Amino acid sequence: MDYSTIVARSLLQIGAVKIDLGYPFRWTSGIVAPIYTDNRLIWSDVPVRMLVVEALAGAAEQFLPFDIVVGVATAGIPPGAMLAQRLRKPFLYVRNKAKAHGTKSLLEGSAAPQSKALIVEDLISTGGSVQNAYEILRAAQIAPIGILSIFNYLLKEGKNTLEQLQIPSFSLTNIDILLREAEKLSYLSAAEREEILHWLYSPKNRG
Repeated sequence: MDYSTIVARSLLQIGAVKIDLGYPFRWTSGIVAPIYTDNRLIWSDVPVRMLVVEALAGAAEQFLPFDIVVGVATAGIPPGAMLAQRLRKPFLYVRNKAKAHGTKSLLEGSAAPQSKALIVEDLISTGGSVQNAYEILRAAQIAPIGILSIFNYLLKEGKNTLEQLQIPSFSLTNIDILLREAEKLSYLSAAEREEILHWLYSPKNRG
């Protein structure tokens, strides 16, 4: 089943997508944007949460066989943990920086050396967080075999990062589908959609 349209519509309907052509949103990567996608709202809405977990489980089949599911802190932890539960797989997560106390670990959880890992992230923008997770797993002698995310902004930077990692990746939905559905459902006008697309595909416009 192709979940791309229904997931995009669900994100719009629960208010997970914020659009403001005044460019007020600063992403974790530092990019200043006219759009922000807050996938954390998925986990508070039970029907949408169930839909997304089912979609992730279906999408995960293309990466089989793998031994463990690894979430990327912090937003990738809920989908990763729920997917691992759904698939009855062990779950670990990767921090973006070592904690200052305890074991100061970057990787939480345990897995046998050379375990095959599916990385789960909530969204892909520049790809920096999944690249960090990939490198941490490799350093821990765990083999990343794929990257699964809920949403992809389709930025050139993100595409380049994923290509450099040389492992398969898949997103349930992406910015093109989201903006198409947003216009259909009157969340934005055709002109607003075109302005956001122009911003997305023109790196010089992003500060």
